[in-house]
Amino acid sequence: MSNEDKVLVSIIIPSYNREAVIGDTLLSVLNQLHKNWECIVVDDGSNDNTLAVVKSFINQDSRIKFFTRPKNKNKGANACRNYGLKKSKGDYINWLDSDDVLAEDHISKHINCHKQMNIQASVSLVNTFHESTSHLLGLWANPFPDTDVIDDMCRGKVSWQTASIIWRREVLPEVSFNEDLQSAQEWTFHIEQMIRRITFKVFNETTVYVRRHEERTGKDFSPKKYRSMFMSRYLIFKTLYSSGKLSTLREKGLLKRMAQASKGAARARYYTTSFIHWRTWIVLLFYSQLTIKILGILLFGIPLYLILGKGERFFKF
Repeated sequence: MSNEDKVLVSIIIPSYNREAVIGDTLLSVLNQLHKNWECIVVDDGSNDNTLAVVKSFINQDSRIKFFTRPKNKNKGANACRNYGLKKSKGDYINWLDSDDVLAEDHISKHINCHKQMNIQASVSLVNTFHESTSHLLGLWANPFPDTDVIDDMCRGKVSWQTASIIWRREVLPEVSFNEDLQSAQEWTFHIEQMIRRITFKVFNETTVYVRRHEERTGKDFSPKKYRSMFMSRYLIFKTLYSSGKLSTLREKGLLKRMAQASKGAARARYYTTSFIHWRTWIVLLFYSQLTIKILGILLFGIPLYLILGKGERFFKF
């Protein structure tokens, strides 16, 4: 057995009502060329036959394990991911969504990248599909930074899909994903890791396939979604500011996305969410270099959209 084969990789899968697709996901794990892995499925309280499907795979291979999110943990994939990390034993960690699929050489290519480059995180390309990976729809996003990965993530020019990264366990915080966020939690985690100066390598090979379906078409316009879109950027703003790493370029990228979230919440007449945003914009006045833009949102943008459904120009950066 080579040194690469001796490496234990933990694949952590949060699941919720995935009986129709989680079998494809688990089969892609079973088919890995790298055999030294464990797969931890953490269920979020499914009320379909997800458990039965997972148990059928456990009967085939004891490397697959099933857990249920503890009741004292927040509902959602983030809590499941964090709990799975706690239960895992691997030298390397890979989070995988319960409707996505891995190429058979996914683990082996990542571990080879780690060994060759002596890095803490490896990132691969991700392609998308609808029903079958034999009919691909195109790349999920651009993972290659131009110059500075934090700049590009703040501006939305670079995005990493969760399953496309294999991390050295030693660099991961015990609570990796913010359990209060409903969206942008992966983006928040990834950029927090980059702020911590984690060493990484993006390699130009596709090893993950993301399934496109109704739940991933971006049609969720709930108050929680708008709050998460906004607060995720605010959290990164505070982190960059307190560490002295908040450049004008980064700040503008973050505030632009926050403004989009505020406009969406106000346009949908989500008054409580809009008030939370409005109150946070006041706080930002004391730290931001873009005070004129923020005043426009506070005095005109949010009020006008809540009352008249107008005021687009006040949200532009």
